Amino acid sequence: MNPNEWNALLATLPVRTVNSMLNDLAMLRGQYNAGRKVALPLIQIALTSGQMFEGYVVAVDSPRNEETLVLHSPRGEHRHPHNDLIYVRTNSIVSVTILDAHTIGKFLNDKANISAEQEVVTKIDVKRFIAQYMDDFNMLKHLNLNCDVDWDTLPSGASALRNLKDEVAAVLDALGEIMDEEDTGYETITKSVKSVILKAHSQSGATLKKGVLTILCPYLDAPRRISDRESIKRSIEDVL
Repeated sequence: MNPNEWNALLATLPVRTVNSMLNDLAMLRGQYNAGRKVALPLIQIALTSGQMFEGYVVAVDSPRNEETLVLHSPRGEHRHPHNDLIYVRTNSIVSVTILDAHTIGKFLNDKANISAEQEVVTKIDVKRFIAQYMDDFNMLKHLNLNCDVDWDTLPSGASALRNLKDEVAAVLDALGEIMDEEDTGYETITKSVKSVILKAHSQSGATLKKGVLTILCPYLDAPRRISDRESIKRSIEDVL
């Protein structure tokens, strides 16, 4: 990449958050693992403690809702090859330096590669999502269920709204599985459940009272959260 091309890249480069950049690089690693001919950049991360680490992004994931970066560190002073893995909590990372960024200039400049971490989600977006999802669900299952959120319990921040959309889908998928798999599941749901409420809570679970199925949703404010459909399904089955 010549200087003119580099300057053109900088002029149109979309800004990403640190977490979003790490997730984008993890996505690039996924493409590499799938056999695509992509360059994997060497990066340096700086922590709140002042420590710095260098390596290639292997993965970003949230086991037990603690988002963690895995780095492959290829360089070492005392041995070769230096095949160490570094596990770092992403909330301790304050900066990411992409070394020789021009090698992935096209990837960095492609807005389609920006991960969901930077997706702007509003309360209205979530309400529209729920309404559309419920229309499709009710039509498919021949139901007339209502679904809403106990908004007063919802943590503040964009992560909670993003995660809420995923949680709604997981809850309705779990309900659908119960209705499809159990001999009496469809009849049980139609007789017992008239509406579904999602409520942020410190623990997962469900309650059923007067036709209202309340799903308790923990960790909605986690930066990168994956809804556990199987756990939700078990919680619903316990109260039916």
